[in-house]
Amino acid sequence: EKPSTALYEQACHDGDMAGCFTLGTFYDQGNGVAVDPQRALTLYEKACAGRHLAACVNLGVRYDSGVGVQRDVVRAAALYTQACDGHHAVGCFNLGLLYAQGRGVTQDAAHAATLFDQACNGGTMAACFSLGVLYQDGTGVAKNFVRAADLFRKGCEGLHMPSCYNLGVLYDLGLGVESEVHVAARYYEQACIGGTPLGCVNLGM
Repeated sequence: EKPSTALYEQACHDGDMAGCFTLGTFYDQGNGVAVDPQRALTLYEKACAGRHLAACVNLGVRYDSGVGVQRDVVRAAALYTQACDGHHAVGCFNLGLLYAQGRGVTQDAAHAATLFDQACNGGTMAACFSLGVLYQDGTGVAKNFVRAADLFRKGCEGLHMPSCYNLGVLYDLGLGVESEVHVAARYYEQACIGGTPLGCVNLGM
């Protein structure tokens, strides 16, 4: 084991939950140790029980996806709720996705919007995008293209490429913003270069 791994092992053993969490990510990703999903799971469990919110999120992702554990979306929702209640933005975003899709919880688009808003304000750009889509479609909130454009712009400024693409579409169609084809093309190009294929398609139209 690398010395850093040994240090995190000792820190975790001594009750440092951040040490347990970081060590869990090492075993998750094979960083200085052999990949060991079960060891990672055990470490995330310990850290989450010690109120390390990022560990609760990672644990929730495991139960959400069924990687290394039997899939249990209800358990994932509880873990995301625990993280979100502690103001962890990714926890709020992941919980919002469950409410939007009705997985592990009763579908509730309005509550999903509230959770996406919390996560977006907490710096999770994918949540700004998801909230923008709700405003664009009028799902769980009143349809509002101006608000959608603002959210896509925030996501795009945070380098979330689907947000750049959607903002381009709004400029293309003049929804919530003045119709400006050259501005739309700029956002399509940014999305295309950033790995969003639809940006490339629209750029070539």
